[in-house]
Amino acid sequence: MDEDEDRRKRRREKNKVAAARCRNKKKERTDFLQRESERLEMVNSDLKAQIEELRLERQQLMVMLNLHRPTCIVRTDSVKTPESEANPLLEQLSTDTK
Repeated sequence: MDEDEDRRKRRREKNKVAAARCRNKKKERTDFLQRESERLEMVNSDLKAQIEELRLERQQLMVMLNLHRPTCIVRTDSVKTPESEANPLLEQLSTDTK
């Protein structure tokens, strides 16, 4: 009987240690994923800010181009402008942010 009890106690103790190790590993994984999520949210926020800055810069350049057009000596039919160019990336960005 003592031998069976000792075996059960050892098994319970091993199980207890294994369960604690499993909980710790799960907590470490959860903490890692939380930190990674926060990092990616910051990167996403930075990229959205960069997109907005580039959009504003593009608008300013378009205004400058439109102001220059009346005095431009280059034939306008030989130059592609952003309005006449089909740029799927720009179209995608403009539809994504609306």
